[in-house]
Amino acid sequence: MLVEQPDLEQERNELMSSIINDKNQLQTIEDKILKMLYASEGNILDDEDLIDTLDESKVKHMLKY
Repeated sequence: MLVEQPDLEQERNELMSSIINDKNQLQTIEDKILKMLYASEGNILDDEDLIDTLDESKVKHMLKY
């Protein structure tokens, strides 16, 4: 495949790189949200940093699709 269709191989490599990057970002966001939930005291709806992080993760997800 490398010799016959190098453009497809390049596209495949870029897609694989993008998928790996997306998975890493998702894991980072999930970890951050879980830590914030664990450390939250009282009503989680009053935690503005947590709400902002959840909104940010939703926006990133929507931009992907």
